Amino acid sequence: MAKMAQSMYFLIIIIASCTVVRTSRILLMPLFGNSDYFIFKKIATELSNRGHEVKLLTASNLKHFIGTSNISHLIYEAPQSLNEVEDKVEKITQDPIVSRVFAVFPFAVLLKFQQMVCRDFLNNTKILQEVKDFRADLLVSDVVFMCNPILQEILSIPRVDVSPSGIIPFFMQSLQIPCPVSYTPQMGTDSTDEMSFFERVHNMAMYIVSEFLREFFLYKPFGDLKKEFKISPERSFSEALQNGEMLLVQADFALDIPRPLPPAVKMIGAVLPEPAQPLPADLEQFMQSSGDHGVILVTFGSMVSKLDASILKKMTVVFGRLKQKILWKVKREALPLDVSSNIKAVKWLPQNDVLGHHKTRLFISHMGHNGMYEALYHGVPLVACPLFGDQFSNTNLVVRAGVGSKVILRTISEDELEKVIRSVLDDSQFKSKASHLSNLMRDRPRTPLQESADSIEYVLRNGNLRHLRVRSFDLPWYQYYLVDVMLFIAALVTAVVFVLAFFCRCCCNLLCRRRLGKQKAE
Repeated sequence: MAKMAQSMYFLIIIIASCTVVRTSRILLMPLFGNSDYFIFKKIATELSNRGHEVKLLTASNLKHFIGTSNISHLIYEAPQSLNEVEDKVEKITQDPIVSRVFAVFPFAVLLKFQQMVCRDFLNNTKILQEVKDFRADLLVSDVVFMCNPILQEILSIPRVDVSPSGIIPFFMQSLQIPCPVSYTPQMGTDSTDEMSFFERVHNMAMYIVSEFLREFFLYKPFGDLKKEFKISPERSFSEALQNGEMLLVQADFALDIPRPLPPAVKMIGAVLPEPAQPLPADLEQFMQSSGDHGVILVTFGSMVSKLDASILKKMTVVFGRLKQKILWKVKREALPLDVSSNIKAVKWLPQNDVLGHHKTRLFISHMGHNGMYEALYHGVPLVACPLFGDQFSNTNLVVRAGVGSKVILRTISEDELEKVIRSVLDDSQFKSKASHLSNLMRDRPRTPLQESADSIEYVLRNGNLRHLRVRSFDLPWYQYYLVDVMLFIAALVTAVVFVLAFFCRCCCNLLCRRRLGKQKAE
């Protein structure tokens, strides 16, 4: 009896000390790009492992990535296939004028395409009913996918935003997140936080242009969508966009430009980088065959699997001159026939695991956000070859941190390209600074994935987080920028100057009259 009583006592203590975890239904909706999908899938898996019921709402062009995932998916039809999108991007990279315009105003094109996707989604009554039937407690949304605020209003649930591409001023400013123009570069300015006078003038001009672009490409068209489908038409799209409870930014101040952030914005770090796993046998054999010279990894992302033929030929010639082995993610048929024996072309590779291999010496990349952070997580220096969009901003961060060099593939010569690659390989400063950034990124009390799930669960537990909402959300623009205060001060100073001038004039007149009076008396 005594043993039984003792056992019961310990059982009661164990039960009392256990924390009751409430299982919630969480809906996640990434943008229709591969990189965004991989981030959201990883977050969804972590939430599922914590006992939550999770569904990923994804576009049909991503179906082939689902595979044997244990995460439940809801698939909606995308108006264009992934190959057609890829072809459009490749045409942009091949036209120097269009490429530069796209570098300055990349989201104008993206938002136009989003409107089509969102309209098709809202017209799809079958998928909308499936989403409603899931009865989600929370929506985890991609901050650059403008269909999410509209979906939130349909479901009437809280929303947590995730920014897969770091702090993008074009979208952050629409969420009333401070981006001081004096030291935070706007998209397309090719600047860092150290700007000359004329660079600040350029930055200010781009800031003003961005305000107009947001009105015509963001607020108006998606506000019209809300009215067209009668989704809370009394509320503007700007108000719907700012209705998120928290924003999780996939970036790290180890690399990104320090700036003030509201309490509801969390810099969680990069979600995808992780300790490297063993490579497939053929890749491992290739890596080991490189000897002491090592391997250079070359990839240009999921949206650009091939480049212009002249650029590919230029790169092939330069790679053939190097002692290192070249592991290149590219379609073999796109390369010249006479490829050097040190080059291995593959259609797919485990990028994170290759970057984490001890034989990897350098990463040549278009500077996609995920690849950039994976390289730096593993301490691999970079040669940055930006093509469009935020890749130029990412490149500026890499050059600013001293962990890589920038090249423009369209204009650089073979000899110059070889010189840049050799300089990054031979200068130990690049590797040293990359290793330092790697240490900073890894030195966190919680991993980015754990922190993202912790923040989502915090919103689930507490619901409305209005106490974290800064007052700037509710201020009109003239109050936010203190235009009324500056006008008042200007009017006050003008009035004081006018009064002083009037007083001085009166005194002068008085003195002059007295002097004239004395002269007449004499």
